[in-house]
Amino acid sequence: MMSSSGKQDLKVKLQNKAQSALGELITLEKSVLKNCKSKDLISQFARSMVQQEAALDTSLNTLMKMQMVLTHLHYQADSITQSLAEVEPIKYQLDRLASQHPSS
Repeated sequence: MMSSSGKQDLKVKLQNKAQSALGELITLEKSVLKNCKSKDLISQFARSMVQQEAALDTSLNTLMKMQMVLTHLHYQADSITQSLAEVEPIKYQLDRLASQHPSS
């Protein structure tokens, strides 16, 4: 059988081991919580990046549509300019016809 002193030493060693294990558990818990927070931050960042990518895609599509509208506006402006250029000779011809055949 163990002596009282031996039991006391064993009890102290067990308490020290338990205290050490508890300290390691607390450190492990802090590390796990930190990693969870990091994972949450990474997940939030990933979701944000997906949203940003979607916004960029939408902006690109809108920009391409605006470019097509601009191209069509240029075509229309060219057509209007051409039509206006043709109006002057027709107006001149009408004025000549009107002067040749005055109405009374």
